[in-house]
Amino acid sequence: LEAGGQVYADAQYNIGVLCSEGRGVGQDYQKALEWWLKAAEQDYADAQYNIGVLYDEGLGVRQDYGKALEWWLKSAEQSDAAYFNIGSLYASGLGVKQDYRKALEWWLKAAEQNDAGAQYSIGVLYEHGLGVSPDSRKALEWYQRAAGNGDTRAIGKVMELQEGQ
Repeated sequence: LEAGGQVYADAQYNIGVLCSEGRGVGQDYQKALEWWLKAAEQDYADAQYNIGVLYDEGLGVRQDYGKALEWWLKSAEQSDAAYFNIGSLYASGLGVKQDYRKALEWWLKAAEQNDAGAQYSIGVLYEHGLGVSPDSRKALEWYQRAAGNGDTRAIGKVMELQEGQ
């Protein structure tokens, strides 16, 4: 897919999406990876993100959290889509040494983009004192933000913490 010497990364990305979803072709994660790699070589953040997902979930490749992190970090240089996932790898210690403070750093970046999952996760860190001093007030604030952005788990946490005050 070249025209006038220019490679169309978005076309390559879209072909990868079709392959991964099996739309118009048989579902084939390895083919999706091939197309996304072509787009990723041109710093196409969504392709880099999706390659990370393939490695994270072991779709068409051997599951490898380290490679997932590597691709999500590339994506994060241009886009905020991978912030939550990077934080989650640090929180769980998958592919990296577990580090709640690094998880918090990445989740704060995602939370700034109104990522409800990140806001909820920050609440968990403060509620349980993971990488931060336990602080039920801060936990409640983060759970309220997450609930306001549609995280249903956070609604229960808000009720639970408000009852405890």
